[in-house]
Amino acid sequence: MSTPLYPPQSPAHAGSLRLQHLAALTTILHRCLLQGDFTRAGRAWGLIMREQFRGKPADARLETRWGIGAEILLRRDQQSAPSIGHIAPTDAATGGRTPLPFTHKGFAEAKEYYERLILNHPYLKTNPHSISALHFYPAMFGLWVYVAQEESQFERDRIDDEESDELSDEDLIDEYGENRESNRKQALVAKVRGQELEQAQQIATRIDSLLGSPPYSDSPEILELRGMVSLWIGDLLALSLVKPPPEFLDEYGYDAMDTDGTDEPFEVRREQTLAMEQRKVEIHKSEEFLEKARKRRRGVSYNMEHLHIESPSAPTSPSPLY
Repeated sequence: MSTPLYPPQSPAHAGSLRLQHLAALTTILHRCLLQGDFTRAGRAWGLIMREQFRGKPADARLETRWGIGAEILLRRDQQSAPSIGHIAPTDAATGGRTPLPFTHKGFAEAKEYYERLILNHPYLKTNPHSISALHFYPAMFGLWVYVAQEESQFERDRIDDEESDELSDEDLIDEYGENRESNRKQALVAKVRGQELEQAQQIATRIDSLLGSPPYSDSPEILELRGMVSLWIGDLLALSLVKPPPEFLDEYGYDAMDTDGTDEPFEVRREQTLAMEQRKVEIHKSEEFLEKARKRRRGVSYNMEHLHIESPSAPTSPSPLY
């Protein structure tokens, strides 16, 4: 019988066993993620992060694995997760709709996870191409935007379902001929949009605090994200009104709900005018941020292209005197 390639007590054999252990944990992690079992996936991820390889602890930044931790934290408190090939379960408490795939607690933990990564791996001039806070900030803000939009959409869908079943057909029109269900629904939707607007403004404020200093002020990803958030805020300024401006609804193809601006009270028209003015300001901000992001992406080539150095004109020789 031939001798083993690595003696049982040799460092090479121990390293091979450690790699096999890592491969098994990675397989378990992937399978749990595919099946939506984020609780077990979190346990496997924790074991992987506590391992040491060649005397060094595991680094979540390798091969962009750091996003796995945030995804697990975001979704592991989910009460019921769909399996592969099955229809997503519904919750009776949500009126038969598919519940959100995350919880407030999960979002808070995922956000804290990114905050720790930012503190533990700051941007270093000596190693500018390493995975650092410059990569974690856009991911954290992107997650924040996703959660805010999904929660808003979920609440608006809930309002649609509840309002469509609450009033009977004969109760829809009041003595003034107005659709009471529609008015109430618009007010509820505007409130949800207002909460979404608050989240968007918090995100914008946080990004603005970053853009005050390099290297974040020169990051194309963060600048582009800030520009998109301004566009988002601009739309929400109009959508958070009970009666959005008709010109905004026409511009984006929304259902104007038979709204005629000339028939609206003065207070309503003033709110609409103010919202549209603020929206123009946000659009202007967005254009500035997006243009700055494009310039940063061009980098040195852009600066050299727009750098005009005029060569000094040759001195003219004096004309001979005759």
